[in-house]
Amino acid sequence: MKLALGSVGNAIEPYRIALVLVILGGGLYALVNLGYYCLVIFEMTGVIFSIYAVGAVVAYFISDFMVKSFGMNGAAFAYMITMLLLSISFLIAVIFGLRKVKKMNLVDVIIPTYKPDNKFLVSIKRLLAQTVAPGKIIIINTDKTVWDKTGIEEKLKRAFFEESDTKLILEHIEKQDFDHGATRNFGVSKSKAEYFVCMTQDAVCFDKKTIEYLLRGMDKSIKMTYARQVPDKNANKIEKFTREFNYSAESMIKSFNERQTLGIKTYFCFKCLCGIRKRDF
Repeated sequence: MKLALGSVGNAIEPYRIALVLVILGGGLYALVNLGYYCLVIFEMTGVIFSIYAVGAVVAYFISDFMVKSFGMNGAAFAYMITMLLLSISFLIAVIFGLRKVKKMNLVDVIIPTYKPDNKFLVSIKRLLAQTVAPGKIIIINTDKTVWDKTGIEEKLKRAFFEESDTKLILEHIEKQDFDHGATRNFGVSKSKAEYFVCMTQDAVCFDKKTIEYLLRGMDKSIKMTYARQVPDKNANKIEKFTREFNYSAESMIKSFNERQTLGIKTYFCFKCLCGIRKRDF
């Protein structure tokens, strides 16, 4: 170092250890920043605050002692130890964050039911075959007595859920407690997924990419997507006309700006099959 830096090298020679410690601490600080942004992505701001709070307390006590005992080298050592503590803390938090993300479902499906029939079984079969499979299918059923008589729960578990990674969540409510909005909100409260899809019991996915297409339409400006309802092959002319009138064959984005051209249909949404980002709900 003396040969390379000349007189400057002679000046910093007494602080060589301190310089090395500061450089090591700087490298650890880079890891701290990486961990910080990972936790921001994981939305673990409370953990970030706790880590920095503990680090500040530790730095306050050890720096005072180290500086008084070892001067410049002690200060550098205190800095490196603080960065080491922070980097280890952030590493542990990131590992837990990754586990949390891994366990988190991307999308859950919520279906209110009442006297479900065989078409409901077809609907469940189509859901489990989706390219983006739901983590949970949350059924909010009205009237447990009627449900038990159908024997549909056993059919669901035996035919579909025994070998599926998708979990079946079943909740029963009384008939007088049913409400179109409140019942669906109850189902949403059972979901921890990033997105949820609301369906009716007689809605059947058109193909294997139905949920994928719903989620693909989401971005920062689009908070909700809904599917086009295709009439059944046996539907009468009035039903076919109604579906064609309400649902365009081409995708479109609706906002408040379209109210002059779309009128009341600006606020139309298909409750039979719609996707919503949960944090915007």
